[in-house]
Amino acid sequence: MPQCQALLTAVLKITVAPTLPTPNARKTWSLTTSILSSNVLPEAVIKPASSRIAYTFQRAMEGELGKEGKKGAIGEALRGVQFYTFQRPHLFISDFLPLLPLILKLIIGNNAALRGPAGSALCALAYGAMEYPEIAREQFAKVIEAFMDAQVKKRKDKSTFAPFLESLAAAFNKINKIVYPKEAAEKGQTATTSEEQGRVQQAAMWGLQVLSSLILLSGPALMSRQSLLFEPFMKALEILVSNKRVYVRTAASYGWRAVAWVVLTSLGEKTSLTEEEQSIWMDILSFVDKKIGVGIICGLLCNQDNAVNRKTRRELVIITLKEMARRRSTAAEVWEILGRLLAGPEGAPSTEHQWVINGLVPTVLLDGGLVEQDSKVIHGLIREEQQQEVVWIQYIPPWTSEECEDAKEDFAEIWSNAVKSGGIENSSISVGPYYVIP
Repeated sequence: MPQCQALLTAVLKITVAPTLPTPNARKTWSLTTSILSSNVLPEAVIKPASSRIAYTFQRAMEGELGKEGKKGAIGEALRGVQFYTFQRPHLFISDFLPLLPLILKLIIGNNAALRGPAGSALCALAYGAMEYPEIAREQFAKVIEAFMDAQVKKRKDKSTFAPFLESLAAAFNKINKIVYPKEAAEKGQTATTSEEQGRVQQAAMWGLQVLSSLILLSGPALMSRQSLLFEPFMKALEILVSNKRVYVRTAASYGWRAVAWVVLTSLGEKTSLTEEEQSIWMDILSFVDKKIGVGIICGLLCNQDNAVNRKTRRELVIITLKEMARRRSTAAEVWEILGRLLAGPEGAPSTEHQWVINGLVPTVLLDGGLVEQDSKVIHGLIREEQQQEVVWIQYIPPWTSEECEDAKEDFAEIWSNAVKSGGIENSSISVGPYYVIP
């Protein structure tokens, strides 16, 4: 262990040395940054040096580790941010806070070779912010607000979005306009080549992960700064959600879940919602399939038995179920959820496995897995995620008999609407202690 610490200290000294006894200092600095960004060392070694490692990456991104050909050091620093944040977010999330403005600058910069790793570094910070929201959440939000404020000032008069969001929206629109061979044959159009499809898909998925990261890093500011953050972010997401391809729409739903995660974690112990917050909830509930509705209900109820705002949470569950009951795609989920709520004490979920709210946002959204040219890869990743989500409803805890009695009329309405939406007529079904005739 002492040897590892001595080696790490020696490497870090190289990055702050004004001159080096080597033929090419910039290559030495770049190599040093690469070593720092890719070595797995024990936490006992890394912890005392976390701030110095972060400072090295900051200097690299600022171009201090070699003025000529500095892309190498910058790229390595970005990969280092991604590596350390995913490996040990608890150690690095606060140390990497000063790097966020630099990462955002690289994302909107002209160097296409750096936009990819910069997007990955941003996603890593979003992951860290999710895992440890108590660390620097407000500071991250302020950086995103400042970034978007600066973008809005650059917006052209007739543009719907600020410049950076405009580029993301363009990528989303482009994937929506792909003409597939079958469609081309039916409509007499020219099909988009497979190579172009891959490039367009990759750009759209990169945009999705970056937009989702901005949403997650915005935290509660997403709700308090609606016109600056919530509204434009949702408008951009809606473009991708409207895609006709199931796999693209499913991937887009992960970004929608990021919004739901922020809103759910911002609820805290609030016992009432403002008109603006109620409006945000209804906007989110405009898209409840792809397990979004189920995830929202899990987030409201799981591990919240003793919440001081349990009544408010139950009211939001009812609102969510009513929205889900109106849609054929979620009618079956409504029946299952009602069954869980009415299951009684004997239906309580096992304490061995509990639903975790961070599961609402798939890791694949932030680890770069979706940024692929091959749609088959994305299909595979989505299928893996869906297999894990099958059991979500089983985590929903039953309501007490008093809570069920209070919601009896709402349950009857929800059940009736779900039966109609599901295409079932003249049905009467027993669920828990209730016998509902739609």
